[in-house]
Amino acid sequence: MLKTISPHFQLISCDPIKPVTQWYSALKTQAGVSDEEVLRNARETYRLATKPLLRPPETWSTGLNPGSKP
Repeated sequence: MLKTISPHFQLISCDPIKPVTQWYSALKTQAGVSDEEVLRNARETYRLATKPLLRPPETWSTGLNPGSKP
């Protein structure tokens, strides 16, 4: 686990005396996002997903899955 987190979070969240379960809890607190931010991001993603298209898609598969190639 220590190889996958930044040294900053290791220093502030991973006390060597404490068990790993407390490390995860501290990391979640330090690096996590608030419930309000999660809700805000979900609303923005939904708003962008339901935004009307300015022009029709070239193929239906492109319109249904914008990241795919026809």
